[in-house]
Amino acid sequence: MKINLIPLLLLPCFFSCSLPVSQTGIDRSPSGACWEVNLSNGFQGEAEITSLYQCLNQRGSFDAFSGLVESLKEKDREGIALGDNLAMALNESQNTDLNPVALIQVAAELIEESPTVIENLQYLTLELIYGSVNPSSSIDPHIGENSILLPAWDMFYHQSRVLLDNPGSMDTVVSLFNDPRFEKLFCTLQRLESSSATQDYIHRLLPNIGKSLELVKNENNDRWTASSGHSLKDWLFALTDGDDGPPPYRELFEKIHPLIADQSLQTPIAEAIRIHEQQGDLSRLGESLLYLSSVDKDGGSLSLGERSALYRIIRLMDQSNQSLECQFSIIGIPITAISIDNLAVEILDR
Repeated sequence: MKINLIPLLLLPCFFSCSLPVSQTGIDRSPSGACWEVNLSNGFQGEAEITSLYQCLNQRGSFDAFSGLVESLKEKDREGIALGDNLAMALNESQNTDLNPVALIQVAAELIEESPTVIENLQYLTLELIYGSVNPSSSIDPHIGENSILLPAWDMFYHQSRVLLDNPGSMDTVVSLFNDPRFEKLFCTLQRLESSSATQDYIHRLLPNIGKSLELVKNENNDRWTASSGHSLKDWLFALTDGDDGPPPYRELFEKIHPLIADQSLQTPIAEAIRIHEQQGDLSRLGESLLYLSSVDKDGGSLSLGERSALYRIIRLMDQSNQSLECQFSIIGIPITAISIDNLAVEILDR
């Protein structure tokens, strides 16, 4: 069933707009932002989106979004206003089979079954945006400095540039969303939530994320001497801070992307994952990685600033990712020779 989403945006107008009335009755020549909006045929561009915002914000309830709305006037690399692009995307969304009523019903059922889900989502959102569930002030210009999402914005920016500069990458993303398996993913998540075997785990997901955030903010478990006390934020900054060069995450993406996009590798990789999952290897993966990250190369306790066994294994694989050619001789007489195409692959095969 297809439902037009745009009329839903008009509902707040009934609460924020009022008809201009003169002393003699109804004004036959009304004016203002609300009268410049007509969504019966979709958004006509940036100007109409701005007018809708001004109509809904007559009492200043949405002043926090003024900067965002103003940025819609900026041009993209093709000279088209960002607001016009947004209007086009909203209009195109009407051609999808998205059923907002069904989504609202699923959300209502989830809230009814787990009344604390809204509170947990609120705490999680505050933690991600402000770095604290009790921000000092929403208008403090420095309040976002501890945000977990702050370093991630740079990732989104650079990733968008990669997609725009490489049409082939964009085609890969589009094909992903058009893949029937992507639709099945949502059905799978719904079944996980409704199945008695997994329902309890799904309902404990948000509280567990909250506990994880408490752990990453615990200064007592930090091993890096320059840590800020928030491990997740430090990790994101390490991925996005490239100093004078490209950020590390971009270098990592550029190396991984060819492997992911190579269809000849997708089938064997998926098969390898399936085999290891059936053998129960994946169930022990998290525990194994946690152990390797908490001990030194000899299996002993880590001291402050010391490299973990996991770090040393990754560095070993990186440095040995090359061919090996060597000879052994005694008094100039060749005894034996070793020739290995890739030392890292040879180590992993053993």
